[in-house]
Amino acid sequence: MTESTAQPTEVRSFIAVDLPSEVRERVLAAAVSLAPALPDVDIRWSSKVENLHVTLKFLGNVAVGRLDQLGQALVARLGAVPPFSIGVRGFGAFPSLREASIIWAGVEDRQQHLARVAAIVDDVAAAHGFVPEERAFRGHVTVGRARERAHVDVRQALQSLTEQAFGEVVVSEVSIYESRLGREGSTYVLRCRAPLGDRGRM
Repeated sequence: MTESTAQPTEVRSFIAVDLPSEVRERVLAAAVSLAPALPDVDIRWSSKVENLHVTLKFLGNVAVGRLDQLGQALVARLGAVPPFSIGVRGFGAFPSLREASIIWAGVEDRQQHLARVAAIVDDVAAAHGFVPEERAFRGHVTVGRARERAHVDVRQALQSLTEQAFGEVVVSEVSIYESRLGREGSTYVLRCRAPLGDRGRM
């Protein structure tokens, strides 16, 4: 993930929590091991380790000026939120293991700190004209998507990964990224960082 230099008028963007490199590498290695277990299934697997993250909100195509305003508002609001830790553990799927369309690594958020940050992000975004989320937030790291809305039974393939621990993440900031689509997959370009406060942990 790299800093942006170009300034298009509108960018496809999302808000996310980054992961340490060692956690990303463990998650990607586990995802790579799944491909042989699902040889007859057309799944688009994550191929860039630097792209693995926890999405807080997908924004879609946004005018750059509007995105800058949103970033400033997030900096103001999240500065009052202390840093905290979450865990990345186990693999699962949406909407279910029996009929999976998205395969993910799970997020342990027992104290609901990440969920509260996601709610703040959604509230700030709504104040800037973005559509509020209808579904309850569930933190995850997407590693694969079935193509053309297919639904795949991944119960057996994921059985050995349902409790695998991938590491701890100290959440100290939230990032806005631009997503540039390309032949080799998406490239994420940093647009804004919104640091959490430093007045102790939750």
